[in-house]
Amino acid sequence: MEVHADEGGVTKTIGGSMWIILPAGYLGSSFWGMALVVASVDPIGVQVAAGLLCFALFVLLFLADNTTVRVLSVGFMLLIAGFWACQILTPFKGLGKWLRSHLGRAGAFRR
Repeated sequence: MEVHADEGGVTKTIGGSMWIILPAGYLGSSFWGMALVVASVDPIGVQVAAGLLCFALFVLLFLADNTTVRVLSVGFMLLIAGFWACQILTPFKGLGKWLRSHLGRAGAFRR
């Protein structure tokens, strides 16, 4: 797998069925996106998901052969760490309560 600086890349495969290989990346990214959305309901779940994602990016630093992937990994780790620090150090605990209090009168967010 190669990732290029112009947001492109190429993955070379030997053997296998292209009808299975092609959608596997889309299905995998959809699964992980769903898992992060489900984890974002609970503040502890957010921290666990962020920690696991940072750990995966840290492991990728040692496995990647491409400088661009390493730079992107470090950038995303710093971004996640910054959001994590904001969540821990500030009293703001998300938009859910605010949306329910301000938009709940319209019936959109009532329980």
